[in-house]
Amino acid sequence: MKFFGNETIITAFLAGIREGTLAHAYLLYGEKGIGKTTCAQYIARLLESDGAEHSLAPLLDVYTLLPEEGKTMIGVDAARAVKAFLSEKPLRSTKRTVIIPDAELLTDEAQGALLKIVEEPPASALIFFIAQDPQTLTPPLRSRLQKVYMRKMPKERIAEILTEEYGVEKKTAILRAARSFGRLGEALRAEEKKEETSDDVYSFLERTIVSLWEKDKRKYAPLLRTLLLRESLITRYTVNANLQKKAIEEIVHDAL
Repeated sequence: MKFFGNETIITAFLAGIREGTLAHAYLLYGEKGIGKTTCAQYIARLLESDGAEHSLAPLLDVYTLLPEEGKTMIGVDAARAVKAFLSEKPLRSTKRTVIIPDAELLTDEAQGALLKIVEEPPASALIFFIAQDPQTLTPPLRSRLQKVYMRKMPKERIAEILTEEYGVEKKTAILRAARSFGRLGEALRAEEKKEETSDDVYSFLERTIVSLWEKDKRKYAPLLRTLLLRESLITRYTVNANLQKKAIEEIVHDAL
């Protein structure tokens, strides 16, 4: 597992691991898709694999707190499970790590239960709260957390990562990097969506967008917005490839 971007944050966490000065609870915040949860997972893996970031071994000392099946919020019972997990001794790591990818979903009661844990944590406890906006957490809990703001990445760096690490063709990588607005996660999700959708129609649409972008992205801005919207729709729904290609061709023809 690799982690890209926010190198100063990773350096600080590595120093904390090396010197034994990690806090018990952090709030990683910033825009969606910039790697907050990935950062927490990366730190947990380093702790559990003695610094081997490429280890593929399953993580035994990590608990991810998510809403229970069929629920949209994380209630107090789920939060209490965190206490039980943290009360056990680590199996392989020096820490028992809890990751809460959507801290915004914690009810006030759940936050109250977690506040008690944060105030009197077991010695080996490490909790990562993940949120886009810190203000979604209650003031008492928020005040007890070490806050870490995660920044966007330059589009040039994202394009470089896409080509060198994920084998994306250079022109496509540049386009996806520009459309990601500094969020590597969003650029990678575009590749995942492509794999889940009809390769034929998605590739056709992708080539069309890249071609117009290279010709004159300012001149064709309205058309590009229309095609990007259609791209979003076909990645979400099952589509008839032939009908979609015909529709795309007609949209482009009418606009040019």
